[in-house]
Amino acid sequence: MFVLYVLFNFIRKVNKETILNKGNFYHNHTYAWYWFCSKILGYDKCSLVLVPIQMQFKLVVRDTFKEYPFFENMFPNEDCCQVQVTKKSVDNHCNEFTLIIEDTYPIKEKQIPEKYLNMPLIKLTRSFNTFGKRDYNEKFVDTIVQEIRLLPEDSIINIFATTNPKHTYEIAKKGLFLAERSNIIMVNVFQQEGNGERLFKDKPYTVINRT
Repeated sequence: MFVLYVLFNFIRKVNKETILNKGNFYHNHTYAWYWFCSKILGYDKCSLVLVPIQMQFKLVVRDTFKEYPFFENMFPNEDCCQVQVTKKSVDNHCNEFTLIIEDTYPIKEKQIPEKYLNMPLIKLTRSFNTFGKRDYNEKFVDTIVQEIRLLPEDSIINIFATTNPKHTYEIAKKGLFLAERSNIIMVNVFQQEGNGERLFKDKPYTVINRT
């Protein structure tokens, strides 16, 4: 038993400085698996690159790991950026909203389930010349966070996004992490299919729920 205890603590010590999710392949794991890696195996650091977007949001808003490292050359800072905000039927009498965030790729209406197009809708678009470009822009993040904070009390938001992992992290940290003490009671994130017309799936992944 003592040997197992020593071995377990050695493994946790090694894992503490190891970044989880290395490798150039898709990291499609359950939240339970990430929780086990963090709380039991002792991982403090986790990469969000090549992780499904709904899981990126969930890991950050639940503060699962102490650190989510990013290599600067992977997401270089972009100084010049135009952010377009489009709103449809948004007012303070609504409590459920569709939030579309266009970042690395455009999002077409036909990709989103019709039910969510008929809700009050906010669409934020970052100007880009090249599809797939993964720059980091603070203005883009701040605009999104501001729109989230302007929503009325007890709001539910449904997110359809093509954000790069660093933007996702900053949006989750600045705009949603404090949702337990703010105006948001539920956050649903929708995963985009990886082939064909890249439709967003009908099934929502709930990352915050305090209803």
